[in-house]
This record gives sequence, structure tokens and C-alpha cells, in this order.
Amino acid sequence: MRRPEDEGEGGSMKRIASWFAAGVVVVGLVVGLVWQLHSDGKISYHRSSVAVASYESASSDARALVLSTAMLAGGDKDVTARVVSESSSRVVVAMSYQRFECNGCARTAEGFIVPVPVHLRAPLAGRTVVDRLTGRPVKYATRP
Repeated sequence: MRRPEDEGEGGSMKRIASWFAAGVVVVGLVVGLVWQLHSDGKISYHRSSVAVASYESASSDARALVLSTAMLAGGDKDVTARVVSESSSRVVVAMSYQRFECNGCARTAEGFIVPVPVHLRAPLAGRTVVDRLTGRPVKYATRP
């Protein structure tokens, strides 16, 4: 049997309020679960610097370089590179990677070479490319 308050705007508002409350409960449960996993140290993200192994010019743009690093890591990775500074004699570059870790998850380590493009304000034009992490010049990948 239908009640008068279930019909029209009043009933519609009650249904919306019920769905909203259910949505809040679900979001709360998900946030609580993620918080619990993070606080137990089971899920973590680490960003680390990594040495630049080599560089080469990008074929289409005189102001672009492709930096490469050799890595051995397990799990997910997100490698980024950037130009730290440019002067008339050198270009300082940096690479880093973010790694996702899940303690207790089965992950295997893998080796790979990661190329990442960076853009200069001016063409390289004989300037030395220096790794910010090591302070040493970076080798050109192939002979120019």
C-alpha cells in the first residue's frame, strides 16, 4: 500500500537523501580502507633520484635532448627528467623515478633503459651536459 508521503516531491527527496547517505557510507569505507593500508606500511610511494647514464639529441628539435638511465627495479615506475639549469657552458639535468610498493605483494625486479625527453631554452651547441646527482658530465649516447 502506498503512503501519500511516498508520492510526489516528498518521496523523491527521501529517495535522493537515501542514495546520498549510501554514497557517503561507501566513500567512507573506501577512504578508511586506503588509510588503513597506508598506515600499516603496506602501500607506499617512493620518489628517488637516479643518475643520468647518457643523452642524445632529439632528431626533430635542436632544443630537445633525450636523457636515458639504466634501472633495475621492481614494481610500478614513473620516470621523469628535467633541466635544472642552463648556462653558456653547461646544462645540468636530473632524473628521478617514483616507485609504488606494496609490502607482501609478489614483485619481480627487472632491468630496463628508460629514455625521457627534456627541452632546453636554447640549442645545446657544444655545451656540456652534467648530471645533477653525480656532478659529472653525461656521455653522449652515440657518436655525433
